Amino acid sequence: MLERDVNNMTTYYGQFAPDLLSSRYAQEMWSLYEKSELTPETELTGKFKDNNKSADVDNVIEEIKAAYEEEQARLERIREAEQTD
Repeated sequence: MLERDVNNMTTYYGQFAPDLLSSRYAQEMWSLYEKSELTPETELTGKFKDNNKSADVDNVIEEIKAAYEEEQARLERIREAEQTD
């Protein structure tokens, strides 16, 4: 929604200031936000360089599997504790 709204404003104001049309404020703001560097005092440039680095999907899947197995073990401990009560 952030990107949509910022892009809509950029398109509208770009009618009056055409230089805005090549800006990438939404991507810049989101990138700063993800790094916890976006503050009310942040001066935006409208410049943003894409990160073309591929995501490590295999590692993400392994983390999900590990979290699932950990949760299953936790639930099993709870069941065992309830049976002994």
